[in-house]
Amino acid sequence: MDNLAFRIVILFVSILIQQMAAAQPFTKKYILSFHSCPIPNCGGPQNHTVQLAESDDAENWSLLPNFSGYPGSVPDVITRGNTLYLYTPGAVRRYDKSTNQWEPNPVNVSITDNIGNPVQYVDPSAFVDENGKLCLFFLNSTGIVGDPALCANPPCTAYFDSALELAGSDGTQFVLQTGHRLSYTSNTNFVPTDPDIFKNGNLFYLYISFGTGTMVYSSSSLHGTYIPMPTLPNAYLTNNNAGVPCGLYFSAANLYYSYGHRNTANGSEISMAKHADFATQANYNGLFTGNSIGLGNVQVASPGICENTFLATALPEMQRENPLSIYPNPSRGFISIRSRRPIPHLSITDLTGKIIVEYRNISSNELITCTNLPKGMYLVVCRIADTEWHYSKLIIQ
Repeated sequence: MDNLAFRIVILFVSILIQQMAAAQPFTKKYILSFHSCPIPNCGGPQNHTVQLAESDDAENWSLLPNFSGYPGSVPDVITRGNTLYLYTPGAVRRYDKSTNQWEPNPVNVSITDNIGNPVQYVDPSAFVDENGKLCLFFLNSTGIVGDPALCANPPCTAYFDSALELAGSDGTQFVLQTGHRLSYTSNTNFVPTDPDIFKNGNLFYLYISFGTGTMVYSSSSLHGTYIPMPTLPNAYLTNNNAGVPCGLYFSAANLYYSYGHRNTANGSEISMAKHADFATQANYNGLFTGNSIGLGNVQVASPGICENTFLATALPEMQRENPLSIYPNPSRGFISIRSRRPIPHLSITDLTGKIIVEYRNISSNELITCTNLPKGMYLVVCRIADTEWHYSKLIIQ
């Protein structure tokens, strides 16, 4: 081998090693977004940095390897198909698992009403609905000048709304849904902020932040009216230990895991409570600080959480005893779905989660025509029941 060829080989190997070292693994079951900022004074959002952590038990967290923090505040994270969406007010940054690439920079996210008028919003929280579409829950700040959390002349009313993803926008354009998810009238100089949406069984839960406390509302419909949790005093899950909250139902332990941030002598830290229900106020404890998670002497705040659906084992709705089978696969345009039970709803999406075609009431072994699909890889999503879903990749040749 001559010297030039040898140098080329060394260069190629060096590049390959760098690419492998930069790989984003996402190997753990849960992903947590949050922001960090200086001690003792964070200042405004311009001083905040978006961070990501991961965990297998939603309790012991470590920084996501090879993720570089970037400017942003109050982030929320969600995965769908092969894409991770990392939302901050007015923007989203996406990661494509199929190419192992992050977008270089966040892209703008817009919300409009049903006649196209722009809707101003802050504090977005993302959720994937039963049709595979992204929904954003947010504090509606339309017409508000200055900080939407402030109320200069009480009383003031805060409106929490939701918006549904516009087809083909891949999480960047949303349409406002009818009505308010909840409204709260405050007689102080502050209003609640920072909604977080999650689900357990047939109920949707909406957490909102009021000062350093977390309030809980619920609804049987995603885009319905949310009512305060009647068993909690004034709907407070905690009055002073968890601002800017997020939550999930941890099915392995049959517990709710609730997160937020609280102020300490060394700045804010992420806090957490584990509770079986919403019968009484929860007991929050410190979860991690900037130092304990490896960021150094910084404050950490504003958590958002999601399950890592890149991992098949992270999907609680995937029932191993009732597998989904597609044949032939690869296919040239005709497939049959083999299932032990009828399928009320089936959709075929692209790898971004965009729904290409939907079917209703599919019987086992029923022939489905896909001849209009271009060659490529797709995701077949079958909903058997509200909490039971099945996923399978489909290749069209």
